[in-house]
Amino acid sequence: MASKASVVALQKELETLKEEVVKNFETTNNRVTDVETRVSKTEDRLDELEKKMTLIDDQLNDLKRQSCKICVVLGGADLPPRTAGENPTNIFCDLVQSKYGIRINKAVDLSTVHRRARGDIIAKFVKTSPGSNFDQLAHRRGVGNRNPRLEDIRQRTFVEI
Repeated sequence: MASKASVVALQKELETLKEEVVKNFETTNNRVTDVETRVSKTEDRLDELEKKMTLIDDQLNDLKRQSCKICVVLGGADLPPRTAGENPTNIFCDLVQSKYGIRINKAVDLSTVHRRARGDIIAKFVKTSPGSNFDQLAHRRGVGNRNPRLEDIRQRTFVEI
């Protein structure tokens, strides 16, 4: 009889253990389902963010391209060599005035001017509208379309847009 009682007690303990295991399994299963749902939502959000980032990257590249279009690079044999303490703004304005007859107002027309590593000077213009000094310099008409004076062509001076 004692063995029958211990078998019954063991069976009750096994059923209690089974209920706990089933309950723990259901809890764990619910938690896993919740995590899978959150991961799925996060992946969807990540996909949206990647699309937005690609769009922003494209817009940034367009802005960089547009920004570059308002720069003029001046170089050539008649460009004075780099010296310590030089003022690239004055050099740029003086060369454009003497070569192309376009007087540039440093305070109004130019944003920045500096020498590049290879020695040419790059100037970023603020105003680019038709009739502005940038427009006159970048869209010249005449001999060679780039350098309106024949002697300027012979000196091999160039302007890059």
